[in-house]
Amino acid sequence: MQKAAVRLVVVSSFAFLPFVADAAFQFEQTLVEVTPDFGQERVTAVFRFKNEGTAGTVRSIETSCGCLSANSDKRSYAAGEGGEVTAVFNVKGLSGSVERSITFVSGAKGEAPVRLAVRVHVPALVEIEPKMLNWELGEAPLPKVFKITMQGPDPVHIKSASSSRRNVSTSVRTLADGRSYEIEVKPENTGEALLGMVRIETDSRFREHQKQMAFFRIDKKQASVQP
Repeated sequence: MQKAAVRLVVVSSFAFLPFVADAAFQFEQTLVEVTPDFGQERVTAVFRFKNEGTAGTVRSIETSCGCLSANSDKRSYAAGEGGEVTAVFNVKGLSGSVERSITFVSGAKGEAPVRLAVRVHVPALVEIEPKMLNWELGEAPLPKVFKITMQGPDPVHIKSASSSRRNVSTSVRTLADGRSYEIEVKPENTGEALLGMVRIETDSRFREHQKQMAFFRIDKKQASVQP
């Protein structure tokens, strides 16, 4: 009698387990690339999918960064039904190509998580070339230049350019007003190794582009790498 009671409890517990549907969420694409406009702080990427299996649910959607949020348009999908995962990427303060990922997990038994990716190409409003000016120890202290190009639709002017080192001077030359500049950098001597920066201030209407930095150094000759 006691054994029968135990067996009844076990069978009843299985009756209350949730049913896991055999869903199969197929995405049209797992990578979305976006290029925001100058000054745009947020971009949106949409991942469309279709449930190729039976009725199913979305168990979880997680992102790799606090700058990225993602949600599906609902939680449950019938067989053959389509849906979307919408991601919003905060790109403020970023530049160049940046990629962040999303992990999509369905409620289907045995179905592997799907990795989605948002790749954003944030245009540089102020382009500086080269990134670093170099002098070798003992080299003649001749001036070298950074070339500054304003990439946006509106003209941007350089208000000032100052060196972080007292023995390294800077001067700004306008090539095309609001569009193209050169910053000449000249050390007094190259007898000692040093690392410094040029602080550049612009009149851009976007706060994150109002202050820029370019770097210079005096160092011993770098050994060439043999192939």
